[in-house]
Amino acid sequence: MSEDTRISQADFRSRIPQVKTNITQMFDEVRTSQADLKAELSRMRYDS
Repeated sequence: MSEDTRISQADFRSRIPQVKTNITQMFDEVRTSQADLKAELSRMRYDS
């Protein structure tokens, strides 16, 4: 394995926790958006 490959693997591993955090935040935002959309849809149904 070349030195560059070793460095990039170590760099990649060091970033994994941050990537997991970002993905978790994305899913939380999607869930929140879905809840907001559902609330908005039910308001629209009641208004019509």
